[in-house]
Amino acid sequence: MRWFQSLKKWTRSARRLRRQPRRLACESLETRTVLAHAAVPDAQPNIVFIMSDDQDIATVQYMPRVQELLAAQGVSFANSFVTSSICCPSNVTALTGQYTFNHGVLNNVLPTGGFQKFVNMRTDGDPATQGDESTLATWLDDAGYNTARVGKYLVSYPDDSTYVPPGWDEWYSTYGGSGQYFNYAMNENGQVVRYGSAPEDYGTDVLTAKAVDFIERAEANDEQPFFLQFTPSAPHGANPLRNGPPIPAPRHVGMFAGATAPRTPSFNEADVSDKPPAISSRPLLTDAQIAAIDSEYQTRLEALQALDEGIGQIVDTLAAQGELENTYIVFTSDNGYHLGQHRAFDGKFDVYEEDIRVPLIIRGPGVSEGVTVEQMAVNIDLAPTMARWGQAAPDRVMDGQSLTPLLGEGGETQPWRNDFLVELYRHLPPAQNGDVIKAVRTEHEIYVEYQSGPREHYDLRTDPYQLQNTYATADPAHIAELSQRLAELAVSQGDPPTIESVVVNDDSAQRSMVNSLTVTFDRVVTFDPGAFSLVGEGGSEIGLDVAESEVGGRTIAVLTFTGAGLIGGSLADGNYTLVTRGDHIRDEVGRELDGDRDGNGGGDRVDAFFRLYGDSDGDGDVDWQDRDLFGTAFSMSADQTGYLWYLDFDGDGDVDGLDNGQFNRRFGQS
Repeated sequence: MRWFQSLKKWTRSARRLRRQPRRLACESLETRTVLAHAAVPDAQPNIVFIMSDDQDIATVQYMPRVQELLAAQGVSFANSFVTSSICCPSNVTALTGQYTFNHGVLNNVLPTGGFQKFVNMRTDGDPATQGDESTLATWLDDAGYNTARVGKYLVSYPDDSTYVPPGWDEWYSTYGGSGQYFNYAMNENGQVVRYGSAPEDYGTDVLTAKAVDFIERAEANDEQPFFLQFTPSAPHGANPLRNGPPIPAPRHVGMFAGATAPRTPSFNEADVSDKPPAISSRPLLTDAQIAAIDSEYQTRLEALQALDEGIGQIVDTLAAQGELENTYIVFTSDNGYHLGQHRAFDGKFDVYEEDIRVPLIIRGPGVSEGVTVEQMAVNIDLAPTMARWGQAAPDRVMDGQSLTPLLGEGGETQPWRNDFLVELYRHLPPAQNGDVIKAVRTEHEIYVEYQSGPREHYDLRTDPYQLQNTYATADPAHIAELSQRLAELAVSQGDPPTIESVVVNDDSAQRSMVNSLTVTFDRVVTFDPGAFSLVGEGGSEIGLDVAESEVGGRTIAVLTFTGAGLIGGSLADGNYTLVTRGDHIRDEVGRELDGDRDGNGGGDRVDAFFRLYGDSDGDGDVDWQDRDLFGTAFSMSADQTGYLWYLDFDGDGDVDGLDNGQFNRRFGQS
């Protein structure tokens, strides 16, 4: 193994040169803004990314160590989803932060998906198809991390292959993509190693031991952070080519004897006539099928126990190495799983909640403990989150955003996304009939379009189990809005950053003493010189000093004024226009405020305001004429006296109760 590590280190420099990240326009060490990250330590933390296989969210309750060591010590996401509920697209999304149509691995088999498609995109000579040359692993590796992947990789990863994708310093991967519990082989750092059927060969346990060993050895060099992706097969079926029951560890066989799959209202749904033909043609499940579903459910719970124990061992190892408090741990699954819902026997690859909803729990430095958030997290957010923790430089345009604003204090109330795209590219006729299915999932509903023609719509507030397709009876105008939004998401390259607010002098656009402006963005952004300009009447430009900070995952820029024409640091009377340059501001993945990445002009925002000091007519005193001018400026009627607060009546440089009282006494206002 040492020779393999040495080889990886020797080739890292060459790989970095081949994969130089695209630098942002106008960026330099002198001008680039470096921002502090809320809930992110100054030094690079360790990252452990755990992804189970085919795990529905409800089964997490049967994993006591996950509950105790992760959920009770971190943040759980009540609404976490994948954009494509099948292995390869979901795994690649987690590594790239992109929707399926953007990263190009559409399903599990060639020519449109699978392991080889991801490799081919790197080697096809087209710089627009990055493939496995640009992933979370390469970004963190380039940022100085010691990286390792332990477990399954992508479907069709060929037997006995010694191929190791770029970015991984250590590699322990089973073949085929899933389902290895006994009698399997692994590529271990370029060598094929075979395992048998003895209890100690149980796949989840072997992978756990590899993960623990990597952590212990990685900590021998305490100065270098590590990134471990741990991807066991549980609870995927034992046959990697289909769904079905997994094989529990011998010590767990029978632990959940008699368990029955949840009988949700959608289980063996009585009436599916409102569903598309591929679903409405399904017969009711037979008693034998239901018994098989219950048996599979039992083995799924039992197979998860070794994974739960393995997660406990990983946490214990981190604690023993003194690294637990310096390590982010992310636990999720590549997709959900259905067992009998809507008459479907078992599996995934539908757009229903059972398949697209997954567990997501995060613990680590600065993360709230024992908190559940309701905002919608999506697997497009995983790579941006971990890249940000690792201070890495992604060279893909990611569709997701870092989840860090939701992880610290007050995360439950942070504004977040309103919708996301779901996309499935069927590939195995006739059961999957080659259809393309796309949907927009909002906070409370889902709208689905099948390329073959059918449409579905469910209001999840009144129909959480998706029993009644309301497409035919819903408001046509609302359906049109959803269809338009779906069309936008289906071609998007990630939402650009936006300005949430521009505040004049600390939350009041009518304060007399305008001595600063506060601009709040919806995410972390960086500025080029000239991002802001303030112009007064006659075209005179006001000098600006810009101070940035990050609060709740948002950049706040406070603009103060410099140069001539100021009164005690405040603007003089007059009309002012603040221009925010769309091509001079960009987020962490290079999207500019105007939605481009080219540095060309466009998308500028203009905010205008009127500043009134007190002596509005310039005659040297403050009297009723100033009052009327002030009222006219803010469209106030004669009986509105609130504006009196905003005159610096006594000329002491501020506006307070003394000014209000003096003005009222002089002009007889009550």
